[in-house]
Amino acid sequence: MTPANLRDLLDQHFNDAELRQLCFDLTVEYENLPGDTRLAKAQALVQHCLRHNRLPELADRCRELRPTTTWPDVAELAGEWAKIQAAITAQEGLQGILTADQLAAALIPLRQKEADLLVAISGPTAITHAGVVAQGNDAIAVGERGVNVGGDVGGDLTTGQKVVVTVESGATLVMNNADQLADTPALDRDSAVDRYLAHVIAHNRYLQLQGVRSGGRLVHIELEQIYITLRATQQRTVSAEERWLAQEAQLAPGERRRPHFATPETVTQVVTVSVNEALAGHRRLVVLGDPGSGKTTLLRYLALIYARDKAGSNHDRGDSAGPIRRLLGLPERGCLPILLPLRQIGTFLKDHSEESTEGPRLLLEFLRRYLANERIDVPLNFFDPYLAQGQAVILLDGLDEVPGADLRRRVARLVERFTQAYPACRYVVTSRIVGYEGAARLGEGYTTTTVQEFSLADVEQFLRYWHRLVWIGQMGPGPIAEHEAERQTAQLLAAIRGNERIRELAINPLMLTVIALVHRDRVKLPDRRAEL
Repeated sequence: MTPANLRDLLDQHFNDAELRQLCFDLTVEYENLPGDTRLAKAQALVQHCLRHNRLPELADRCRELRPTTTWPDVAELAGEWAKIQAAITAQEGLQGILTADQLAAALIPLRQKEADLLVAISGPTAITHAGVVAQGNDAIAVGERGVNVGGDVGGDLTTGQKVVVTVESGATLVMNNADQLADTPALDRDSAVDRYLAHVIAHNRYLQLQGVRSGGRLVHIELEQIYITLRATQQRTVSAEERWLAQEAQLAPGERRRPHFATPETVTQVVTVSVNEALAGHRRLVVLGDPGSGKTTLLRYLALIYARDKAGSNHDRGDSAGPIRRLLGLPERGCLPILLPLRQIGTFLKDHSEESTEGPRLLLEFLRRYLANERIDVPLNFFDPYLAQGQAVILLDGLDEVPGADLRRRVARLVERFTQAYPACRYVVTSRIVGYEGAARLGEGYTTTTVQEFSLADVEQFLRYWHRLVWIGQMGPGPIAEHEAERQTAQLLAAIRGNERIRELAINPLMLTVIALVHRDRVKLPDRRAEL
């Protein structure tokens, strides 16, 4: 039994629906995996798990679902892959010390090891251009009128049309339709934008949860359809004159007095606003909140809305209001969303000296690697025009999740330098309240707002959305689904209102989602957070 069989075993022992379900279980977007056949999807899943250090998790899940099948032990090869990736990262860290030619030469053997190990783990390429499938461990797919030559031909070959010669696993692969390939989509900006936006939408379209199933499949909950706008508090500086005007407005005309400012200094007041209002008032915003308060969901929602707005503006011919104006009340149109986890940026910075002069380019380099790991290739300098023109919205999630106070400080300074380099863009940074302190706090004009717990009205609205989407997802639209959704909503609301402990949990968005999930399967709700 060889590790290359992992792909083939998936293809043999899972049908299309079961493979899709396996992806859901692993929180992998099935639709985002390249390929049109089950074999290609299986290979893409194996490679995705390999690149994200989740190959043992994939194998373990397969053993759980198909215990009578002999699955290969991939832990050793996964460890070898991690060593190769670490070596490549170390070599790339010598950029600026080695010349470009020296760096390229040093990377050649590592890239070859990477390619060989990839084939060993996930099998040879399963699908190529023109939809041709290669079956078998030693097969290579070629398009119509393509030629596979078992070695280096030492030059180009011609088959009546212009051809492309590439090397794959030591063999020369000759394909036709080279005119199409020469104008590669990866270098076409419009095509790259469309692919990038499709990636952002696919990764943020659904509420991230497990447990809602119908007929053995997960019921998708659209984030846009269930999202509740958060309320937040922020500090507002008020002058003595503004306070006097506010007081005068409450008096009758004959009671009004001449202004007398005994205390000319300004005071700071705490006001409650919607997050949309906070966004409208501040293009550089730090959103603080407790665990489960909806910070990450907020950024995913913003990324989704901005991506859909940008996708629409690319094809609109008129000046119709896009999703940003309709759903967020913001004036911009056609901005490119960039959503990044700061925890992973912190890990990336460990490989770079604090004295590095690369500054904001480090964040862009991380962004390119992050997308490459997600199998999204964009042209060089793809983001530059959007950043320079203020047509990007930078969404940075989880400053508190960067491990260690010193590394958090470095990430905060990197964000500040990036903000200085691209001052016209919109920035939203999230963090838990604990963790955003001292040197980790952001300067450069960032305003802080703190998200609030759900009100009981928010709880009711969420549950109405939730049950309607779940029951329609299970039964299809119709009066029966609507009736059942209303019944379930009323039942759960009564349970929440009748138990103070459950009510205290339900005002946290994450806990409310868990309560809704648990309520589907249990008669009595637990009233302790740990049980939930």
